[in-house]
Amino acid sequence: MKRLMFLLLLIGLAVAKPVTSFQGGTEDKVTDRFRVDGPWKLTWDFQGTALQVLIYSDAAGPSAKPVSQAGSGKGSMTVERGGTFWMEIKSVGSYTLRVDTTDAGSSSLPTFEGGMERKGTSVFAAPAGWKFRYSADGVFKATLFDAQRNQVGEPAVILGSGSSERVVGKAGQYFFMIQSTGNYKIEVLK
Repeated sequence: MKRLMFLLLLIGLAVAKPVTSFQGGTEDKVTDRFRVDGPWKLTWDFQGTALQVLIYSDAAGPSAKPVSQAGSGKGSMTVERGGTFWMEIKSVGSYTLRVDTTDAGSSSLPTFEGGMERKGTSVFAAPAGWKFRYSADGVFKATLFDAQRNQVGEPAVILGSGSSERVVGKAGQYFFMIQSTGNYKIEVLK
């Protein structure tokens, strides 16, 4: 029995622990400050036209990259540094944002998920040697662009159901333009 309780405690510690969450609609909002140890994960679920989340910190220096999403969808990103943060949220639609603690082995690279939509993801920083894994049901096309809006390689396309991976390799700032008639997921990986 003690062994079972110990295992359940370990499993509970390995799972992300919620710190705070925010919900809203078409509005501009500044959240209350929250304290979180690093690394931490911001997850969003958005239904609407446009979502922008600016992340600020009490600490000197840059805080975290903003979330800027056109169209409905889900996503997540990890912020390596802990501290006291607050967010400025600009939304044309409804959103749920969740802040969770993560374990030190978590990736700071984003994941993008959605359904039937046409949208652009937020800009993300990718390290040298990176790749992305994608899966979808329906007709799916994801075109990768660098931060200067230059297309990088050929679009990733799925007709029907399937999954694949692409190696990009070059470090830099990137975003995806996505067109989908069904559910999809893009994971940015090192």
